[in-house]
Amino acid sequence: MKSETGKRIINEITKETGLSRDVVYKIIMSQYGCLRDTMQKSVSDQPETFQSVRYNYFGIFKARMKVFENMKGIQQYNKQRKLRKQKKYGTSNDQ
Repeated sequence: MKSETGKRIINEITKETGLSRDVVYKIIMSQYGCLRDTMQKSVSDQPETFQSVRYNYFGIFKARMKVFENMKGIQQYNKQRKLRKQKKYGTSNDQ
């Protein structure tokens, strides 16, 4: 960890448990790997597939529905933009 607070927490846990500093660091960082894996399992077009993850004494990580609404708006805008280009130039270079 780069922050002084993170280093202090790791040192405290190391002293309390007697584990090596590397083991404590890997345990702490594995939680974020679990969070990443859980979020990657979801399907981007289906908000109901996003699961929330709760870390005790830290907080809850969950997807915000407003983000999905904005994404749908962007997708609609891009479709309309592509259609306007096709009408204007007769073709579109968008993939």
